[in-house]
Amino acid sequence: MFNLESILKTEYSVKFVNVLKQYWQNGYVWSSINNPKKEHLFLFVEDGKIEYTLKNGKKMTANSGDLVYIPAGSEYVSKFETIKKNSMSSIGVNFLLYSETGEFLESNEIFIFNSQKLKNVIYEIERLSYSFTKIKNKFNAELYNAFNIISDEYFKFEHSNVDFSIIKNGVEYLHKNYFDNFEISLLASLCNISEVYFRKLFKKYLGYSPSEYRTKLRIDKACEYLKYTTMPVSEISDILGFIDTAYFIKIFKKALKLTPTKYRNGK
Repeated sequence: MFNLESILKTEYSVKFVNVLKQYWQNGYVWSSINNPKKEHLFLFVEDGKIEYTLKNGKKMTANSGDLVYIPAGSEYVSKFETIKKNSMSSIGVNFLLYSETGEFLESNEIFIFNSQKLKNVIYEIERLSYSFTKIKNKFNAELYNAFNIISDEYFKFEHSNVDFSIIKNGVEYLHKNYFDNFEISLLASLCNISEVYFRKLFKKYLGYSPSEYRTKLRIDKACEYLKYTTMPVSEISDILGFIDTAYFIKIFKKALKLTPTKYRNGK
């Protein structure tokens, strides 16, 4: 079993299963109580509202524009409500999720987000599902991207934590200047604490070392450049502060299991 925090702080791999657009009648009820979900699900609520009642009695509501992450193992009752139309629609992406040791991950938690970036990812996965040649690595890369976005949402939540305020200035500086190769000691100095203490708190709240987190931010941005621009891989590597193109390709492949060129070409 795992929770959202633990999955964002570990290595994992995804296996794409399927994409399904569905229409629901007002008042329709679906239950997985005593029959836990076997696959993970990202569900984008295009219109309408879904009320979730978890097995422990907790209630949650997803409104139009929300994206719901429902892990495998979840037990809940969902009730669908329309707003103006006779039926509501949703886009679901089902997939399997494994830890770095190969263990199948499951949970009983449900999370609701509202993020334009997440919506774009779901629409891109839906678009890919209709392509003539379905490319497994491209689907996996988009799901990886979705978890990166969720990680950023989690990061925003951590801003409200009182203890997090100790390293807030350093973390925000890193978010704005991740393409620069400054020493981590600079971040610690911005917080008026020792580098050792900064690294300890950083790992505690973000699940990565400062250097690992900088690399994560760079890879996320590299994906955007590869997807939406025609910049050469060497130029992207240089802009993002990697020591050379070969190292950039090595790190990118380690993170996404495919090279930058294959990611760009959808292979």
